[in-house]
Amino acid sequence: MLVAEYDYEMDIAVQREEAYEEGEIQGKKEGCLEALREILKYKGDIPEKLEEKLKQEDAKTLKEWIRLAVMADSIGQFEDAISK
Repeated sequence: MLVAEYDYEMDIAVQREEAYEEGEIQGKKEGCLEALREILKYKGDIPEKLEEKLKQEDAKTLKEWIRLAVMADSIGQFEDAISK
C-alpha cells in the first residue's frame, strides 16, 4: 500500500504555478493575435474563416505568422504562405 503525505501548501503552490503558466501562454497568444490583426488590417479585410483559424493556433505558430504577415502584400498572399 502506498502512503503519501498530503501537503496542502504544496498543492496550492503547484495549482498557482500551473494557472500562472496557462495565463502566460494565453496572454502571449492574445498578443500575437492582436499584432497579426493590426498588420493584416492594412492589407485588406480579414476573412472570418481566417480569423477563426488564427484563434485556434498556438503562440509559437502565431509568432511565425506575424513574420509572414509583415512580408505579405495582401491577405491572399498571407493565406497562401501559412498554408504551405
